[in-house]
Amino acid sequence: MPEKKAVRSLAKQAKPNFLVRFADGVRKLVRETVGELKKVTWPTRQEAIHLTRIVLVVILVFGFYFFFIDTALTLAVEVLLGLS
Repeated sequence: MPEKKAVRSLAKQAKPNFLVRFADGVRKLVRETVGELKKVTWPTRQEAIHLTRIVLVVILVFGFYFFFIDTALTLAVEVLLGLS
């Protein structure tokens, strides 16, 4: 029995306090993040501009699509309910 108490007390003593564990975790996070960012293949300026244009066009197309669908459905509901 005394051996179990000794093992438990050693385990409690070996565990650093919260602030030390938190600081170690932050250091590890930063180190791993920097390592992952070094692996990233960043787009060139021209690729970024091209992809931005594509995104803007897709947003406009879907925006107009949803606008017209919404307007058509609103009119259909108004006609069905006799509101217009």
